[in-house]
Amino acid sequence: MLLIKEHKQIAIEFQCSTISHEKWLLRTSGYEKNAIQPLWLFQTPQRQTTQGIQKISISPIMQKVINATALGLSYLVTYDANTSRFIYWTNLLHVHGHTFIGKVQELTIHKQHFPFYEPKTITKEEFHLYWQLYKKYCKQFVYQRLFHSKNGVQDSFLRSSYELRFALTGMPDYVGVPVKGEEAIPMFSIEWQTILLHFCRRVQLEPHELDERHIRSFLSQQKIEVTTQAVQAIKNYGMVLAKSYEKDNDFPDICEQVYAHLFAIAAIY
Repeated sequence: MLLIKEHKQIAIEFQCSTISHEKWLLRTSGYEKNAIQPLWLFQTPQRQTTQGIQKISISPIMQKVINATALGLSYLVTYDANTSRFIYWTNLLHVHGHTFIGKVQELTIHKQHFPFYEPKTITKEEFHLYWQLYKKYCKQFVYQRLFHSKNGVQDSFLRSSYELRFALTGMPDYVGVPVKGEEAIPMFSIEWQTILLHFCRRVQLEPHELDERHIRSFLSQQKIEVTTQAVQAIKNYGMVLAKSYEKDNDFPDICEQVYAHLFAIAAIY
């Protein structure tokens, strides 16, 4: 469907069948070359039937069309042709790989308008459920790593945990913290943050005190591509810790700081 709004051409394409990344990229670039803004709507996966805050699996091709509100909050809109409803996956929080935590809501076709509805920010109370789910996946990752790692003392994550005296059955809340841009680091947050804290001990600096040279050195040591996004993700982690850090090394409000960092943008910037 081609729309013209305020002299702008917008192509709404409903993709109800499987499409390869190459074909999607070719069609998207074709639109853009003709000054047409593409708006992709994918068929809602049949497994996604419930509403509320939950774990969501988003395929790589659907991750390409994740939108952002004016405040930078990630969300995805799909359309269920069987029920004539738009399904919103809102306030998306990346966990690892294809796994996200998000709030699933539905909107009947009769209530939809153009431009499409933009979701609101989740509340602090709702974020506590996000936090519980995220920490649950952190624990699952630790147990799997503990029982299935074949590297023994050569496993950087397990070695760092041991030397930092972190109990694998109860990792500190300030390790395994979701931060903006962490998708640029191909490791689960609880892994790279544990290794980073061990790195900080060696260089005798707190995470928020690391300069770009230290961060690039850390990324290189872990064989992680040194990109602007990866560097910024580590800076973001340091910033969150700095706002929660107290002299007794306690982090009583880390959850609140993470909420402010991810969703209450005006509270920080």
